[in-house]
Amino acid sequence: MTSLLSKIQTIFLASLCIITFSSLKAQSNEKIWTLKRCIEYAKVNNSELKQVELKYKLNQLQLKKAKLNQLPSANINTLQAIQFGKTVDPNTNSFLDISLLVNRFQFSGSMPLFNFYGLNNLIKSEEFNVQDAFLNISNFGNELSLAILNYYLKVSLAQEQLKLYSFDIKKTLKQIEFIEESISLGANSDLNLHRYKSKLALDSSNYLDATNEIINLKLALKTLLNLDLSEKFEILIPRLEEIEQLNLIIADDPAILYKQAYEKDIRLKQNILKSQSFFLKQKANRASFYPSVSLLYNTSSVFSNIIKDKPFNKWWTGFGNQMNTNFNQIIALNINIPIFNNGQSKYIYEQDKLAINNLILEKKVIEGELKKNIYTVSNSIYTAVKKLNEIKKIVLESNITYNMIYEKFRLGGVSSQELINAQNELFKAEELLISSKINLFYKVKIINFYKNGYID
Repeated sequence: MTSLLSKIQTIFLASLCIITFSSLKAQSNEKIWTLKRCIEYAKVNNSELKQVELKYKLNQLQLKKAKLNQLPSANINTLQAIQFGKTVDPNTNSFLDISLLVNRFQFSGSMPLFNFYGLNNLIKSEEFNVQDAFLNISNFGNELSLAILNYYLKVSLAQEQLKLYSFDIKKTLKQIEFIEESISLGANSDLNLHRYKSKLALDSSNYLDATNEIINLKLALKTLLNLDLSEKFEILIPRLEEIEQLNLIIADDPAILYKQAYEKDIRLKQNILKSQSFFLKQKANRASFYPSVSLLYNTSSVFSNIIKDKPFNKWWTGFGNQMNTNFNQIIALNINIPIFNNGQSKYIYEQDKLAINNLILEKKVIEGELKKNIYTVSNSIYTAVKKLNEIKKIVLESNITYNMIYEKFRLGGVSSQELINAQNELFKAEELLISSKINLFYKVKIINFYKNGYID
């Protein structure tokens, strides 16, 4: 029994050494991923962000298309045909059995002159869409940064918890070794040994779960970064002992912070741009209710020749003279007056009105959500600081309690169950301390995000 436990202990400690050595080796050979590096890398390589950037380029093309609609259009059309069989003589209205060669050339086009500023308003609307799409890149970048911050701190917390599990297992192994020695001297019972073996199995299971959790969290983080999932990945864990000393002590007044965040909030800026875009689009669609004026121009000529019973080299006889004689030009002023189009113009106009009203409501929702989030995080940061200080006291007292019970246990004054309970309480307190520090770190980052408009 003793030899088996010694083997288990040896294997476990060896595994810990290998893991630690591998981690140190990876950190020495691979550049450690800081939070800043993760965010910067993701903003260059994240696939969804690239899609948002493509949407911006698409909006630029739509703006270019709207501007080009102001330019004149021009088309060249040419036709060459051979007619066989009977045809009607327009002079005698009788059928003739002839074959004709026909060549037609035409140049035509149009140019918009006036449409009640419909094109101008559409161009301005597209310009606002381009600005909105550009800001959307920054907005998505911020959302991506917040997601990375979230997973980065989850990985940090999980790795710190893994260290706690490792230390706790070492304590358990030490207790088992002491109990086995005591049993061999007749100073302890098998019951205490079985209790601690049960705890060792539970601790080992928790350790494996924590290890798997770290792997899954790193996979999620690497997915956001668009990294190869098989690539080695180690993050720089924030120095938890310095977290409570960050320059926050007392957060800014929520009203002041809200004013700062309001001025920097990209979603509100986008809302304004979208509203202006839809307003101008509505004016452009309104122009379709009124007449539009355009200039039409056309020039053409035609050549025809009877080719029946003629050699091929005689088919185009007189081509130049006919083309010159038949050459004609047309310049026309076209006025298009809309009367009825199944209500489509009115439908689009009313649809734009609803979109504008929806954006007004959306702005109120964004403002309300922003204010709620700022007041929540500002108020909770006070609690977080106080809670951290209280948890430190819990850890201190739990550690003192554990050491006292540990000494009594070695002297046979308390049962192993009391020692296990004290050890578990100390572990929970230490775990809660790490979680509270990470939570405080997160809140500080969020406060700075509202102040600066980005994750630093």
